[in-house]
Amino acid sequence: MYIPRSGSREFLVREVHGGSVGGHSGENKTLIMLREHYYWPSTEKDVQDVFQRGVTYQIVKSHLLPQGLYTPLPVPTQPWVDVSMDFILGLP
Repeated sequence: MYIPRSGSREFLVREVHGGSVGGHSGENKTLIMLREHYYWPSTEKDVQDVFQRGVTYQIVKSHLLPQGLYTPLPVPTQPWVDVSMDFILGLP
């Protein structure tokens, strides 16, 4: 499907990259998935632009402040001593 020049292009890139289909896949995989269903002349450049502007992308891909390996939380010794929650937003 051809996508005319509009805000729809950036929306599609973000949706394919971060939506339920993409799962925050990388730049190349996002481009491959876009090309399977959509076409516009500057697809590759638009994908690169969206990735370069993304604040989250800049933080995750930062080489200046490497965060190191994940470490597990300590196992609590008694019930209700340490309570944590994970919030998952944007579920369909």
